[in-house]
Amino acid sequence: MKLGDFVSVCYYDQGISEWTTPFHGFICMTPNDHADAVWQMWCIERNTFHILSPHKDRIEVVSEA
Repeated sequence: MKLGDFVSVCYYDQGISEWTTPFHGFICMTPNDHADAVWQMWCIERNTFHILSPHKDRIEVVSEA
């Protein structure tokens, strides 16, 4: 993943032991941006930023920037 990539992300919901429906957005921060940076996307469905955990979340790059 890199800045500007369009992604689809599912999060594991431990409350119901299932994956969420996909959220879609654009990568707006990567760990390479600065010392305190994390993977982050701007979510289209919720109009907010989401922090991503590549080793935990199900992330698909739909379209590269």
